[in-house]
Amino acid sequence: MSVAVALLLALAAGVPVALAADRSNRGVLLLPAAWLYGTGAVFLVLLGLAAAGVEWTSATVVAGLTGLAAIAAVVARRRVGDPMRIRLSWIDAATALAVALYGWRALASSPSHWDFSAIWGLKARIFFEARTIDWTFLSLPWNDFAHPDYPLLVPFNVVLPSLLSGAWDERWLGVLWLAWGAALLVIVRALAAAEAAPVVAGTVTFAAAGFALQPQIGLAEVPLIAFGAASVLFVRRGLLTRSGGSLRHGALLLGFAASTKNEGLALLAAVALALALTRDRRRIVALWPALAIALPWQVIRFAHELPSDLATGNPLERLTARITSLDHVAAALVRQLPMPWFWAAIIAGSLLVWRELLRREQFTVLTTGILFVFFVGSYLVTPHDIVWHIATSWMRVAPQLGVPFLFVVMLALARSMASEEDPL
Repeated sequence: MSVAVALLLALAAGVPVALAADRSNRGVLLLPAAWLYGTGAVFLVLLGLAAAGVEWTSATVVAGLTGLAAIAAVVARRRVGDPMRIRLSWIDAATALAVALYGWRALASSPSHWDFSAIWGLKARIFFEARTIDWTFLSLPWNDFAHPDYPLLVPFNVVLPSLLSGAWDERWLGVLWLAWGAALLVIVRALAAAEAAPVVAGTVTFAAAGFALQPQIGLAEVPLIAFGAASVLFVRRGLLTRSGGSLRHGALLLGFAASTKNEGLALLAAVALALALTRDRRRIVALWPALAIALPWQVIRFAHELPSDLATGNPLERLTARITSLDHVAAALVRQLPMPWFWAAIIAGSLLVWRELLRREQFTVLTTGILFVFFVGSYLVTPHDIVWHIATSWMRVAPQLGVPFLFVVMLALARSMASEEDPL
């Protein structure tokens, strides 16, 4: 019950934020955007309360979310926009079935993955007992296994149901992961429908489910993919249509991606660098909300001396020592690549429409490529054994690259086939 209350509370807080970003969210995008913004609002409120020294209680959390929603509602009244609508196709039933099966798996039991017990769930439980961020726990050197430098959006949303009920309970937390994954798929479906026929948009969405519905319930990958992929797709739409609302969506969601995991911070840098390398470089300033959301945690963690494990020792020395072994790194990445045939199909498709991708999709292709380089770079500077690090993380990291690249490749293929059928 407490998880359901937390979900509804996040949705209620997220609706005015979604409308403040763009009034066109009154359509099919409203609920998925509201969920993403609502869980982002939970992060901002709990971080703000902790920074102000205010104890986390159901009353203070609800008051904080209500205040944030009220401010957003005032801004939303000044926005205008037409709601986005979609027409369904038969393939949407397959996507709905995939989401239902994922939900069945997510709700079958409490999160049991090691990383939930050692990182995301552990932090949430520690913070619940302290009713704030326990800086002592995060700063103790023997707790490094919990990655104290990681942003806290996921632990904050995990702890919210227990704060509302007054007792720790993780039984139905899978609802949160189901909602994050489903929200991304609805956003993908709506954005694809703006550019393609219902069957094509439905096919793109069904394919995207392979990346959006990751099996690791309780880990940060599902919300990170949801925030990250949605942000890139909204920025892309903003660039193509000159839509200020889409750019605001992209920037806000990018900030929450950077507040979910360190890879989200890398995505923020990749998006900024990709924009700098295109003719839309002036649009970089539109990313300021992402920086505004991501910066406070980075400042706070540096103030509390919570460094990333990648920065320990001498990263430059490790990089220079391993740069000559890129062939071994590439071989390990290929061996550990999840869904290799799926990736092979996407890459093969991209080769068929590479001219179209370079002409129309420079931003998305550059963002994906730069993020991939960042991931390889992190493996080159890791203080851990590089083969072990790839084997234990690449299966979770690689899907973060998937949804935007899949999206542009499939739409480019659809446009190519349509032009061949109707050359006039």
